[in-house]
Amino acid sequence: MYTRKPIIVIGAGLSGLAVAAAMAALRLPIVILEKQDEASYRKPFQDGRSLAVSLGSSQWLESWGVWGNVFEDAQPILDIRVVDKSSPQSIHFENSKQGLPMGYICPIDSIKEGLLKQLATYPWVTFQFNTTILKLDNQRSEVSVTLEDGNTIGGELAVLADGRLSQFREALGIKSIVVPYRQSALSFTISHEMAHGGLALERFLPDGPFAVLPMKGDYLSSIVFTLPEAVAPLYLTMPEAEFNTVLQERVGDYLGKVSLHSKRFSYPLRLAYASCFYSNRVALIGDAAHGVHPLAGQGFNLGIRDIACLVKQINKAQLVGLSIANDKVLRDYHRLRQGDSLAMTLATDAINRLFSNNHLPLSLLRRMGLSAVNRIDPLKDYFMRHAMGVTSFLQPEEV
Repeated sequence: MYTRKPIIVIGAGLSGLAVAAAMAALRLPIVILEKQDEASYRKPFQDGRSLAVSLGSSQWLESWGVWGNVFEDAQPILDIRVVDKSSPQSIHFENSKQGLPMGYICPIDSIKEGLLKQLATYPWVTFQFNTTILKLDNQRSEVSVTLEDGNTIGGELAVLADGRLSQFREALGIKSIVVPYRQSALSFTISHEMAHGGLALERFLPDGPFAVLPMKGDYLSSIVFTLPEAVAPLYLTMPEAEFNTVLQERVGDYLGKVSLHSKRFSYPLRLAYASCFYSNRVALIGDAAHGVHPLAGQGFNLGIRDIACLVKQINKAQLVGLSIANDKVLRDYHRLRQGDSLAMTLATDAINRLFSNNHLPLSLLRRMGLSAVNRIDPLKDYFMRHAMGVTSFLQPEEV
C-alpha cells in the first residue's frame, strides 16, 4: 500500500504503543520491534501497577482514538491531598473550580490493551516480536536496524521507546545520566471498607513517599510504597496479617479498615536524563529521554507530551512536503520538550530529597512551603494546572 519507508519504533511498552498510535493516525507506516516473544508480550502485566493519567494526557489519547478503549476502567481523580508526616500542614486540591477531573487512575493493563486495540485497526502498523537488535545505523538517507536473525529493516525515522536504560542511547553518541535513588517502589492494590470518593493521597514519610490512588469501584485503591532499597525485600515477604497492620498505619483511618488485595511487586527507582532527545533520524521519547521519580505520577504523562510534540513537528513537515525526519523536525522537538522534561525531572528529584528525611531545618522548610501553596490561590491553581497537564504549549486540536 505504501511506497514510503516505515517509522521504526523500538520497544512496545506503553510509550512505544502510544507513539505508534499517534503516528498511525497520520497514516504513517509503522513497524514496532519488541524483544519479547508474542505469547509472553500478550499476557497481562499482573504486576500491581496503575498509572496516573492527567486530564491533558487523556485528551491526547482521545485524539488518537485510544481513550474510548480505556475510559471504562479509569477512575476520575476528584481530589488530591498532600501530607507531610512531620508537619500539621497539608495541601488540598479539589476540582470544583474546573468542574473536570484532575486526571484518572488506570490499571496499566487497561492502557496497554486500549492501545493495542486501536493499533489493530490500522493495516499499516505491524509488529515484529522476539527481535534482538544488533545494530542501529542512522545514515543521512535512512535509518536501519540489523537483527540477530540477519534481517535488516530500513526506515525513514526510528523512535527509541526502550526505557531509561535504553540500549542504543549511548551508541548514538547521546550522553545521559542515570542515578540510582537507592529506593524501591512497592506496588499493589488494597481493598477498604469506606469509599475513596476519588481522593488521591500522597503522604511524605521519612523513608519515602506513600501514595494511595483511587481505583474504579470505590472500594479499591492502588498503592505506591517507596522504601529504602535495602529494606524493600522485608516488606515483600512480610506475612500478610503483619503487612496489613503496616498498611493501616500508613494509610490512616479515612478509608476505614484496609487490607491487601493483590500480590506485592517491587521496582528499583532511578533518575535518568538524556542530554539530547534526538540524533540523525532518531527520536527519543518517554523514559528513554527522561526517567523521573514516581512520586508525582508524571512519568507516563511526560511521555505523552513528548509524543504529542513529536507528532506535531512531523505533521508540520508533511504539510509543506518535507521529510518527517529532517534535522529541523527533530531539533525543534528536542528544543520544545527539553525544558518541560528537565523541570519535572529536577522537581521530582528535589521533592523526594526534601521530604524523605527527618532533618529539622528541612521539616521547617517543608511546613512553610505546604502552608504557602495551600493559602495562596494563584500558586495553588498553578500547581493544579500542572498536575492536570493542561499547561502544555499545544492542545489536541492543533495536530
